[in-house]
Amino acid sequence: MTYASAEQMFLHEARVVARLRHPHIAHVYDFWSDDDGPILAMEYVHGVTLAALLDEVDEPPPIAHALHVVGAVADALAHAHDACDEDGTPLGIVHRD
Repeated sequence: MTYASAEQMFLHEARVVARLRHPHIAHVYDFWSDDDGPILAMEYVHGVTLAALLDEVDEPPPIAHALHVVGAVADALAHAHDACDEDGTPLGIVHRD
């Protein structure tokens, strides 16, 4: 698909991501464009990033915690990769999305 502008590409990507419903993917509530450019209204997820958390500790997390995080990420990625539209057509989401 070719886009005339970065804004059109943003809005297309927002439409695709807004279809995803998964506990480990932040929900997109709405998206639009105004005079300031494209806007994406997403779920607020309270907390710190994994990188920030790891910077605060002296040793790696227990293997069980690390495996839980990796499993949750893999489950969310599988959900995105398998996502289809209402007609059952794959959305074609890849990791970069």
